[in-house]
Amino acid sequence: MAQSGPVPGSWQDELYDLLRRNNVTQFAYVPDAGHRVMIDRALADPGAHSVALTSEEEGVALLAGADLGGARGVLLMQSSGTGNCLNMLSLIKGGRFPFRFRAALLGSS
Repeated sequence: MAQSGPVPGSWQDELYDLLRRNNVTQFAYVPDAGHRVMIDRALADPGAHSVALTSEEEGVALLAGADLGGARGVLLMQSSGTGNCLNMLSLIKGGRFPFRFRAALLGSS
C-alpha cells in the first residue's frame, strides 16, 4: 500500500526544525496543503504562535509587528500569494523589517 503524505524526516520537518532552532516562534499562514506539515507542527508546538490569515498581506503586517515585539516569524503562502502582498512589501522596505517567507507551488505538497 502506498504511503500518503510526507514521510518522517521530510524536508518540511527539517525546515520546521531549522526555523525553530533559529528562534522563529510566529507562524503566519493562509491554509494550504503544501505547508500542511509545517502548519500542523506549529499548531501542535506550545512554543509557537500560529495565526491563520485570510490574505497573505495580513501576514506581512503580522511579521512586522512580531519584529517590533522582539519575535521572529515566517509567512507560509502559495506562490500565487506573493502577488497578493506586493503593496504591503513596501512596509518591509520602509521599516527595514526582516522578512522570512516560504512559497509553495500551487497544488504541491
